[in-house]
Amino acid sequence: MSEANTRRLALFSGFGVLMCIAILVVDWSLGNTRAAKSEVLVKDLQQRVKEDARVASRLELEKQQITAAKVARKKRDGWVAWVLAGLAGIFVGSARYVIPQRPAYRPPPRTIRNPGARISPGTARTVDRS
Repeated sequence: MSEANTRRLALFSGFGVLMCIAILVVDWSLGNTRAAKSEVLVKDLQQRVKEDARVASRLELEKQQITAAKVARKKRDGWVAWVLAGLAGIFVGSARYVIPQRPAYRPPPRTIRNPGARISPGTARTVDRS
C-alpha cells in the first residue's frame, strides 16, 4: 500500500474513531435522560396501581418497553464499541504516516567554559556525543 493510501486510511479511521465516540456519548446521554423519565413514569404508574388495579397492564407494558430499550441500547453500544476498537487499531497502525517523525533528541556538544585555561594533553575542547 502506498504512503498516500495509508495516510488516507489513517485519516478516515481517525474520523471513524471520533464518530464512534460521539455516537457512544450521545447514546449514553439519551439513555440517561430516558431512564430518568421512565423511572418517574413507573413510580407514577405504581402509585396509580395501588388505587386502581386496571392500570397494572399499562405498568407491565411500560416495564417491558423500558427493558427492551435497555437491551437494544446495550446491543447497539456493543456493536459500536467493536467498530471503535477495529478503527482504533487501524488508526494506530497507520498513524505513523500522518504524525511527523521527530528526530531523536541530541544534546549540543559541550564546550569548555574558559578557553584560556590550560588543557591537559589528549583532551579536546568539544566533546561530541554522537
